[in-house]
Amino acid sequence: MKKLLLALTAISILSVTGCKKDDDCSLTAASLVGTYKVTAISSKADASAPVVDELATWDACEKDDTYEFTAANTIIQTDAGIVCTPAGGQTTGYTLTGSVLDVVGLGAYTITSFSCNRFTMSENGLTGGEEWTMTFTRQ
Repeated sequence: MKKLLLALTAISILSVTGCKKDDDCSLTAASLVGTYKVTAISSKADASAPVVDELATWDACEKDDTYEFTAANTIIQTDAGIVCTPAGGQTTGYTLTGSVLDVVGLGAYTITSFSCNRFTMSENGLTGGEEWTMTFTRQ
């Protein structure tokens, strides 16, 4: 009986401490680290323009690519699944300051929402008020 009680106590403790709600995750350099896929991209020519689904224009070989955000502040794009011709994949650097993700060679993006499983970033202030929004989902 003591063994059963001890096992149940251990399971109770593990179930309380081993589970973390997604809502409890805040944006930090450490929480951003991981591998993601782009699951949505949209654009607007200006504030009054309709939203355009840009992901629909991507080739199948681009839609399955992964993006690994590393602790060494690099993003490693992997041409996963269906391989493009020529094969894609590249590595670039990034910095995260508050909610601003500055990607070397691509510009600065504002992370507008973040959970441990997904984040959305936008880039605005482009020519004529154009706005781009991308959603990355953790793999």
